[in-house]
Amino acid sequence: MLKIVVGIPGDRIWVSKDGVTINGVTLPGSAPRLRSSQYPKVLLPRVRGELVLGPGQYWVYGRGAQPALAALSFDSRYFGPIAIGQIRGLAIPPGAPEPDLPCPR
Repeated sequence: MLKIVVGIPGDRIWVSKDGVTINGVTLPGSAPRLRSSQYPKVLLPRVRGELVLGPGQYWVYGRGAQPALAALSFDSRYFGPIAIGQIRGLAIPPGAPEPDLPCPR
């Protein structure tokens, strides 16, 4: 899976039916879906409420060729934060500065 890390340790995450807010900023198109678009009878798991990311925890969000496609991603809205050990590498756009994250290159 290719996801964007949008929350790092210490960030305050709030997830509601309306979307995901990180440190007071709402992610566009982040309202969790109730059901799978591919399998409409399947209810998707959802994370709800507020949490503060602990040491080594990261919040990931989908990314598509168009911003609206991010809303279709299966990401932390459904499975919660991930541990640093679950990050396998970095995808860095050409010319972008390399982020300071402790994960494999």
